[in-house]
Amino acid sequence: MARFMFALLISAAFAACAPQSAETETVVESTDANTATEASVPSIPKLTESWVIDGFDAPESVIETIDGRGYYVSVVGGEGADQDNNGAIAIISKDGTLIDATWVTGTDDVPLHGPKGMAIVENEKGVTLLVTDIDHVAFILAEEGRLAKRLPAPGASFLNDVAKGPGASAFISDSQNARIYKLENDEITVWLEDARLAGVNGLQMHGDVLLVSTMVGGELLSVDLETKAITGLVAGKDNADGIGVRPDGSYMVSSWP
Repeated sequence: MARFMFALLISAAFAACAPQSAETETVVESTDANTATEASVPSIPKLTESWVIDGFDAPESVIETIDGRGYYVSVVGGEGADQDNNGAIAIISKDGTLIDATWVTGTDDVPLHGPKGMAIVENEKGVTLLVTDIDHVAFILAEEGRLAKRLPAPGASFLNDVAKGPGASAFISDSQNARIYKLENDEITVWLEDARLAGVNGLQMHGDVLLVSTMVGGELLSVDLETKAITGLVAGKDNADGIGVRPDGSYMVSSWP
């Protein structure tokens, strides 16, 4: 059983991992290490460990619960690409207390194999927690805590992160196919495929662009939602992973592992 060290930044929540099983994640808080001398220069955060939870088997991603009182944690439960119905979504409190280790699990009819990235979308039918699961996206009715259905992503091999898009849409990364899918109106289609997206991992909306991290190139990219033009922002990171947007508009990017 892997030790769960939960990675939390006060100013940004990281999500999505590489196509290997995570064994540990660290609970940290973000504080300003340097005071900016000019308003336009963002301060550099310092990370300190806050608490540790033991007992999760390959925890992967984290997102705040819909009531704002805790966090959902996706737990792979083995190897990230194994279709073994061992996955789960857990809930923990903001002070590191385990509330429910198996808040949502799969069934024979609607399995949950290796859950990873998560995003919350809302429409007239209610609030849905979207979860990537290898080659499908799982739909969890968040107010009920029920896994309602799964939709396939055509040709997908290793779906990783998911980010809420405009309205009730969402974007989904496929790390093994240099591809980003879009979920809209209960249909998943290829939205963008480009060699520069090799090892695509983290996704994060910021205004009218989609921020994208890549593991192969170690880049942070910006993709225009209308033109799909790709702009490089940062290069040279090792296995760029989760992306967070800080209150001052600057970005934080984690590295795997």
